[in-house]
Amino acid sequence: MADVLLIAQDAEAVDHVCALASAAELRVEVAQDLDAACLVWARFTLIVIAVERVAAVARANLPRRAGVVVYGNADPQTWRA
Repeated sequence: MADVLLIAQDAEAVDHVCALASAAELRVEVAQDLDAACLVWARFTLIVIAVERVAAVARANLPRRAGVVVYGNADPQTWRA
């Protein structure tokens, strides 16, 4: 099983996060489809959400939890999600 769930569609974000995780000897499961991510939301200790998916994840009304980080450069509007 993977250590990190990455919710991303942007190929560059996937490459960067996977490289960082590899350096830390962590395995990554990439969920490009939000429905797939929702099914495994509670299984992971760490979830990384690429900035382009933040609004979609917020709209999914997933339960709040610790261990969620956002990766990427975001404009101020993104943080309102």
